[in-house]
Amino acid sequence: MIKSKIMSYITQDFQSKSDLIVGGEQWQKVVLDMQSKFAKAGAIRQTVSQVFNKDGIQRLGNLWEYKDERAFIDCQLLFREAEQKFNKTEIPRKLFSNRELFYMMFISNDVSKTKISKANASDLIPK
Repeated sequence: MIKSKIMSYITQDFQSKSDLIVGGEQWQKVVLDMQSKFAKAGAIRQTVSQVFNKDGIQRLGNLWEYKDERAFIDCQLLFREAEQKFNKTEIPRKLFSNRELFYMMFISNDVSKTKISKANASDLIPK
């Protein structure tokens, strides 16, 4: 398994539950159509989740993992292309993007083989 070095976390807030469902499906169609481009650019994995919160905001979270900072930068161009395609659906939403470096990772393939890895401080400084 390829280990990711950098990740981005993008949340999408929708006006209603139905907008969240339709918007999530439409975004995934766009991403799946571009899947080979994202893979070639260095994206390793995307995880989509519904974020529950006490304010009742209809929110999806998109966690993207990249093999390195170059892959992150290359994928930004693809995100712009994907956004243009998604915007044709005219589903209203607000986007919030965050870039993150891994500080600690918990990996458990089996409870008896749990690993926790921690980044060196120098790994956390963007180059």
